Amino acid sequence: MSKMKRKMFFVAVILFVFLFSACAQEESQVSTTLPSETAGEVSDKETAGKASDDGDWKILFEGKGYVVLDTGLNPDGSYLYRIFDQNGKVVREDRVFRPPQISHLSETAFGVRISYGTGFSTAKTFYYDTKTDQMTEDFSCVLTQTDSRIVCADMEQLIVRSIFDESYYCEIKDFQNSPAKIEDIPFQKAEFTQDEKGVTVTYLTGEYDPKKDLYPYRVTETIIFEAGAFKLEWFSKHIEWYVGNEYFPKEDVPESLGVIDSPQTAKEKGMAVLKKLYGEETLKDEEPFGVSFDEENQAYLIQGTLPDNMVGGVAHILIQKTDGKVIAVWHDK
Repeated sequence: MSKMKRKMFFVAVILFVFLFSACAQEESQVSTTLPSETAGEVSDKETAGKASDDGDWKILFEGKGYVVLDTGLNPDGSYLYRIFDQNGKVVREDRVFRPPQISHLSETAFGVRISYGTGFSTAKTFYYDTKTDQMTEDFSCVLTQTDSRIVCADMEQLIVRSIFDESYYCEIKDFQNSPAKIEDIPFQKAEFTQDEKGVTVTYLTGEYDPKKDLYPYRVTETIIFEAGAFKLEWFSKHIEWYVGNEYFPKEDVPESLGVIDSPQTAKEKGMAVLKKLYGEETLKDEEPFGVSFDEENQAYLIQGTLPDNMVGGVAHILIQKTDGKVIAVWHDK
């Protein structure tokens, strides 16, 4: 390489380093400011002032009346983040070794998920509502959420509960298969059903296979934890028809299904009766089966769903909650 070419090469390298440094400095300067119109009373000056105490900050998440700032990866391998309220006050800050994950609930509420390790059980999630200035406790292993409820898991059960108060709380312990007994949480994924009265959950079950270093089964099932509402009187004619119909095969219907302690139990026991009467293949075309509850008469209704653009009927069964007595069974035409 000639002297002229070497000289041009070194000039190009120096120019590249200068441009790269200028861009990095500009990005750093931008990251320490926050548009005041998107963060309530938090001003650019206040945010930049707070940021300068610990170094350069960037906006991790912002919304109406709140902001989460994050320093990014620090030299010690940690992340330091701060949450501001509508008045620019720091309401919480943490130093963690994994970047926090933010979930949006509403214009003024959000969740922050922190992972302290690699397993499901090491994840903690808390929620903050700037409108009410309410911050929740740290919930362990939150699998899914709506704007008002979450599904948490521990080693043996799921917990469905309201986020910011105690207006709703439900423990789900009965599953079609026994969750695997492992060191970490066996529940891997969950989603609320469309009506938010059930949850579809995926979990590990079966015995551990040391040769393959895994559990043999991963199963998914939908569990109904809250029933819709209905009135028993709506089906008085169906009850009358069932009781007075001497040709109905009542010998295939148990006198009692036992105590019905939950909507899920009502569905499982009711479906067992319907499958025996009408066949599993028939019922597959009528899924999903919903569960409704009459509070006044303490009765459950399990009924199928007629697909769109289909003509016909679906299976129904009415069950008394207190003793499991089958009140009526029928299939629309």
